[in-house]
Amino acid sequence: MAITPFTANPHRSDPDNFPVEMDVLVAELIQFIPEVNQAIDDMNVAAAAPGMTAASTSSLTVGTGSKSLTVETGKQLVPGMEVVIAFTTTPTNRMIATVDDYNSGTGALDVTVSKAEGSGTFAAWTVSLTVAFPITSFVSAKPARTASGSITLGKVVALNDDGTVSQIAPKAIGAGTPVSFPQDAGSRIQSVRQVYDSGNDRTVILYQQVLVSTGLYAVVLNNSGGTPVYGTPVLILSGLTTDNASDISYDEELGKVLVVYRDTSDTDNGKGIVGTVDTGDDSISFGSATTFTTGVASDIACEYDSVNKAHLVAWNENATTGDSKVATISGTSVSFGALQTFNGTGSTKDICLSFNSFVGKFLVAYRDEAETDEGRSMVGTISGTSASYGSEYTFANGINQFFSSAFSTVDNVHVITYKENTSSDLKAIAMTINGTSVNAGAAIVVDSGGGNSAAIDYDPIADKFLVVYRDQNNSGYGTAVLLSLSAGTTINNDNSDTFRSASISARAVSYDPSTGDMIVNTGISSNSGGETVRYSTGASNKSTWFGIALEAANDTEECLVATIGEFSPDQTGLVVGATYYVDDNGDLTQTNTGEKVGKAFSATHLLITEANAA
Repeated sequence: MAITPFTANPHRSDPDNFPVEMDVLVAELIQFIPEVNQAIDDMNVAAAAPGMTAASTSSLTVGTGSKSLTVETGKQLVPGMEVVIAFTTTPTNRMIATVDDYNSGTGALDVTVSKAEGSGTFAAWTVSLTVAFPITSFVSAKPARTASGSITLGKVVALNDDGTVSQIAPKAIGAGTPVSFPQDAGSRIQSVRQVYDSGNDRTVILYQQVLVSTGLYAVVLNNSGGTPVYGTPVLILSGLTTDNASDISYDEELGKVLVVYRDTSDTDNGKGIVGTVDTGDDSISFGSATTFTTGVASDIACEYDSVNKAHLVAWNENATTGDSKVATISGTSVSFGALQTFNGTGSTKDICLSFNSFVGKFLVAYRDEAETDEGRSMVGTISGTSASYGSEYTFANGINQFFSSAFSTVDNVHVITYKENTSSDLKAIAMTINGTSVNAGAAIVVDSGGGNSAAIDYDPIADKFLVVYRDQNNSGYGTAVLLSLSAGTTINNDNSDTFRSASISARAVSYDPSTGDMIVNTGISSNSGGETVRYSTGASNKSTWFGIALEAANDTEECLVATIGEFSPDQTGLVVGATYYVDDNGDLTQTNTGEKVGKAFSATHLLITEANAA
């Protein structure tokens, strides 16, 4: 059967025509599969023809190298042919060889064996035609990768930082080994805040150190190597000991951090300062401070608006109102827009902000002291250098405190955690933004009677929130809870465990997308400083998929992997023409998981059309 020549030649250097050319190639490959299979059948028939097979009673030992034997005369064996010489009784004892010489008159056959399987010395052999490389595999020879963990044939694998490959699978949930802050001995760490600097792949930690060298500090954390490593802490303000008097946000547009704080050396004014990370030595430097209020600033919060490229700063002014300003960074300086009061009825405590990237608005939550410490929220919107607010929404009656919030970039939902003082329950509630209004689901109890101030952030790969807090029911130990969403604003409590068997004080958490870790920073009670813990939410490593295993491998063994432009020939049950993605367990699925792998050309063959993590 004739094989139709290919006409398409897609190449990434010609991006304008690449999609069209790729579609043509896909169609031609679909036609190519039955044609080449028929050609293989024809070749197999030819290989089995009488002139291409022979028998021998020569005594040979299974092994590689030069071999001589006598076969039947009159065969069509010629130098360069690839043959298999198999023990007639047990064909698994065999040798693959290249014909060096054949005398059709005497039957003398000289070969060079390149591969041997089995063992033993036998005097009954069947010689038949074969091919050097199985053309049914549709893969090219390429360097093998070292397996990290066992790998199953046909499974999608991920590329690790050290160049090894691992089978796609969810990570184990839990915390790594704590690493101590570079703080002064005998000091206590409190009011921890932090943010991930995506431009530099670093986490910047803001914290107060008291008792020894008291003040507000910032330090850069490098988590890229798998173990947290700190730069040198930088003192921002000496003497600051007031809790909830500082916060930090990251400017994605400019690659800078904004630190806002209460300056206790200057009549408690609220100030802002711009920080720049240097990855060369994991240091951070700051510009000059700018005052955003000359009143007494407390309960300070700030968050970045990625749509309007500005920061929203909110605070409790003179223990009487909830005020805010828009902050804009230019170089190493920051300027503030017009003052806007969002709660004018009384002292506004425990302010927290989370930004909704879907609608370009903030969810503002706080404790309203003038209204019996009710938990309230509202929508904030930046326009230019000013902000506006919608109506208040009461989500928690009675006395409540210690608010923290995060936003799900997958579900378009905010989750707020808070402590209900009457019961001491730690609770969580999901909220959505509709225009300038807030809608909420039912609150759930995260920890009954043991709640304390908590920190929360969101892992978009696992699609889960991680809540970390001090468990009053368990000696103040550091506790982590995983929350997920279903049916919009319904919260599920998926997992709870103790990540630190020591009494903790302050705590903060942020997601590190480069490693998939949640970075948890805590103060340790009894003046024992602070610690960093890497916490895994159980997310799959599918986002770093690399290719598909062409063979099974045990840990540390070499494993061949098919990548873009190559076939994985070891699948089952594929639908011809269908697009396949990789799921959390490394299996191929037609469901769009966000990680496209390739297209099926037969029930067993998948063409890898995407490149990732290479």
